[in-house]
Amino acid sequence: MMMTARTNDHAAYDYVGYEYLTVNAAADRQSMLADGYRAFGWQLLDADARTLRFRRERAIANKTEVSRLQRQYEAQVAQLDDLAAAPARNGRIAGLSLGLVGCAFLAGATFSYLAGLVALMVVLAVPGFACWIAAYPAARKVASAAARRAGALSERLYDANDDVCRRAAALLA
Repeated sequence: MMMTARTNDHAAYDYVGYEYLTVNAAADRQSMLADGYRAFGWQLLDADARTLRFRRERAIANKTEVSRLQRQYEAQVAQLDDLAAAPARNGRIAGLSLGLVGCAFLAGATFSYLAGLVALMVVLAVPGFACWIAAYPAARKVASAAARRAGALSERLYDANDDVCRRAAALLA
C-alpha cells in the first residue's frame, strides 16, 4: 500500500501542464508557420488542410518576452498575408474603378441619346467604351506593379520574422 502512495506522489511531480494554440493557415503557409511557432516553444500536434494545432509547456522560461516576440511574429505574418493579397486586390480595385467610370460615361451617352443629342452621345460613348476596354489591361498592370512592390517588402518581413524566431529560440534555450 505504501508503495502505491509513493508511486502516486511521484506521478504528481511528473505532471506537465500545457497550453494549446490553433492557427488557421493557407496550405502554402503551413510549413512556414509550423517552423516559426516551434521557435516559441510550440510543438505541432496536428495539421489539416486549413488548421494547425500546437501545444507547449505552460511553465517556460522568459514567458513574457517569448509571448511578446510571438505577437510580433504573428503581426508580421498578418502583414505577409496582406501583402500576398494586395496585388489581386489593387488590380481588382483599379479595373472596377475604370469600369465604373466607363459606366458613368455610357449613362451620360444614353441620356444624351434619349434627349436627342446624338453628337453629345458620341462624345460620351467613346470614352465610356474606352474605359471598359482598358479596365482589364489596367487591372493587370496595377496588379503586376503591386506584386513587384510587395516582393521586396515581403523579403524584409521574412528576414524580420527570422530574427524574431532566433531571439525567441535563444530565450528558450
